Amino acid sequence: MGDLNDLGTGKGIAFGARITMDTGDLTFLIFYARFAAGLGFDIMLKNYGEVHCVGQTDPLGINGWYANGQAFAYFSGKIGIKVKLFGKSKKLEIIDLGMAAVMQSKLPNPFWMRGIVGGYYSVLGGMIKGNCKFEVVIGEECEIAPGGSVLQGVEVISELTPENGKSEVDVFNSPQAVFNMEINKDFEMVDLDGIRKAFRIKLDHFKVLKGNQEIEATLKWNDDHTVVALQPVDIFDGESAFKAIAQVSFEERERSVWKTVEVDGVKLTESMEVSFTTGKAPDYIPLSNVEYCYPKLDHYNFYFKEYPKGYIKLKQGQDYLFESNSDFVQKGRYVSSLGNIYMFDIVYNQNNEIEYSIPSNLALNTIYQFDIVNVPVGQGAIDQNITNNEQNVDLGEQGEGQEMTITTKAAEGDIKNLKEKSILTTHFRTSFYQTFLQKLADMTITTGFRRNIHSDIHELGVTIFGKELFEKYETFWTTEITPLVQFEAILSDSYYTGTIKKLIYEPYNAQSTLKITWRNPDFEIGYPPVKALYIRQVPFNKTLTQSEIDGGFSLGTATEGAFVYNLIWFYAYDFFDLQNEASYQWYRGNTKTWYQTLMTTTFPIVKSGTYPFNIKYVIPGRNKVTSTYKVNISNTL
Repeated sequence: MGDLNDLGTGKGIAFGARITMDTGDLTFLIFYARFAAGLGFDIMLKNYGEVHCVGQTDPLGINGWYANGQAFAYFSGKIGIKVKLFGKSKKLEIIDLGMAAVMQSKLPNPFWMRGIVGGYYSVLGGMIKGNCKFEVVIGEECEIAPGGSVLQGVEVISELTPENGKSEVDVFNSPQAVFNMEINKDFEMVDLDGIRKAFRIKLDHFKVLKGNQEIEATLKWNDDHTVVALQPVDIFDGESAFKAIAQVSFEERERSVWKTVEVDGVKLTESMEVSFTTGKAPDYIPLSNVEYCYPKLDHYNFYFKEYPKGYIKLKQGQDYLFESNSDFVQKGRYVSSLGNIYMFDIVYNQNNEIEYSIPSNLALNTIYQFDIVNVPVGQGAIDQNITNNEQNVDLGEQGEGQEMTITTKAAEGDIKNLKEKSILTTHFRTSFYQTFLQKLADMTITTGFRRNIHSDIHELGVTIFGKELFEKYETFWTTEITPLVQFEAILSDSYYTGTIKKLIYEPYNAQSTLKITWRNPDFEIGYPPVKALYIRQVPFNKTLTQSEIDGGFSLGTATEGAFVYNLIWFYAYDFFDLQNEASYQWYRGNTKTWYQTLMTTTFPIVKSGTYPFNIKYVIPGRNKVTSTYKVNISNTL
C-alpha cells in the first residue's frame, strides 16, 4: 500500500476482512496433529484527482479513482506418531509443513500485480527439510509523472451559501464559504516524491457579481478560519440575479519562503460558484439593519444638549431609500407624547450613515417618537390638475360692439394621491437633565465606604442619591456592548503607587514570561485594571418599554445606588494568578527575584486614603468623550 496511499486526503474508502483458524492439538489412536490457516485482504479505493503516470496523459485509474490492495493466506501443519521406546513415550514427527502467499495489486489503468509464495517443510524429524520462495509480477506499476501534486486530491471548499439556484433570497443576505480545512494555517503532507512538506491554503477571492460588476463587500471570518461571510456594503438589489464565486490556491514552504504550488507550470487552484436571485427589497429600514445610533433604540436617559448631532449607522446601505424624488421631500421628525412636532433636515452619506442636528428646545422627561419620513410635495385640492381655456365668440354684425367668451375646462395628467411614508421609526425618552454633568452635579454623593468581600479583599465606593439614576445603556457592559457611562481610576493613591505597582504591574509589564490568564484580555479593563469600576443599582437595565410608549408616561429609574471601586479585587486575583505561575517557573529553575517576591508575599490589605476616579460620558459608535466628572472616595479604615 505504498506511496499512492500517502496522498492521504483524497476522497475514498478503505475496507478489508480476515479469517483465521487453529485446530489446537489433535490425537487419533497413536497419531497426533495440529493445523492452522488464515486468509484476508485490505483494499483502499481513492480519488487521486488529475494525477497521471509517466508516459500517460489520462488521469490515474477511472476518472482518478484507483484501487490499491493486498491479499494474504497462510497454512501450517504438523503430523506425528506417539511410540514407546525403552519404556518411555516419545513423539516422532512425520511431517512439518508451512506456506504463505501475499499478493499486492493496483488497478485499473494501469493494472499491476505482484505475488509472493514462500514456505518450509520438514519430513521424518528433519531427515529431509528445506524452504522455498516464488515471486510473480504481472502488469506495469504506475510511476507518478513529475509535476503532479499531492494537493490535487485535496477538497478544500465544502459549500457556498445561498445554495445554487435559490430564488427569493433576502436582500440582507451575507453569502458564506465553508471550508474543510483552515485557511492560512500550516499543515504537513507527504508529497508525491515521498518527502513530508509544509503547505498552507490561501483564499484568492470570495466575491459576488451582478453581471460583470463585483459587489463591494467586506469579509468576516469565524475563529478557526473555516467559514467566511461576505457582507455587502449595501444590501443586494431586489429581484436581481447574482453569482457568488470562491477560489483557493496552495502555497508550499521552501525553507522560510512560501511559494505558489504549480502543476505543469499552472497555478493549482480550487473554485466553486453558485447563482441565486434576490427577492423584493423592503421600502423601509429594518431595525436589524441598524448598527448603532444616537439617541439609541429605546434610549431612556437622553441628554439632548450633550451632543449636537443625532445619527444612525446602517450595517448595510439602503441607498435606494434616499434617492431624490420630485414628489417627496425627506425629513427627520420628533413627535412628543404631548403632540409637539419638530421637523429637521437629514443627510445620508457614503458611509451608510444618516445624520441630523438635534433640536435644542426639547422638553425634559418626555417620550418622543423619531421618524424618517417622505413628505409629499405640493399636495393640493382635487381640481389641482384642471385648467380653464377661454375662447372669444364672433357675434357678427348684430353683435357689433359686444364681446362674448366661452370658458372650457381641461384636465392635464392625473391627480397623484400621495401619502406620507415613514421609512424608520424609533422611540426615546429625554432625561430630567439637558446634559450629563447637570445630572451628576444634582446628585448627592457620599464621601465613601469600604466593604469586605473576601478574606482581606475589599471594595470601595460612594453611595449616590438622585431623582434619576442610570439606565441599561449607561450601566450594561459586555465584550459586545460599550456603555455610555465609563469609569477610569486615577492611580495616584498611596496603596497603588507605594505597594501594588511595585509588587505586580511594574514588573509584569516589563516581562513576557508570566501571563495573567484568569480574566479575558478582550474585556478592556486593563493591566493595571483602571476600568474596574461600575454602577450598582436596582434595576440596572432600565430601557423604554412599549407600555410607556403607548401610555406616553415614563416610570422612572432607580433613585439610590453606588459607584463601586473594584480595583482591589482585580489586584488580588491578578496577584494570585501570577503567584501560581511564579511557583511553577521557580521549580523549573527560573529563580528571578520577582518570582521569589510573589511566592513569599501575602496580598497586602488596602490602605486608608483618597481613591479618585473619573466618570466619562462616551457617545456610541463614535467613541467621543463629551463630559468628564471627577469623584474622590475617602477610605478612613
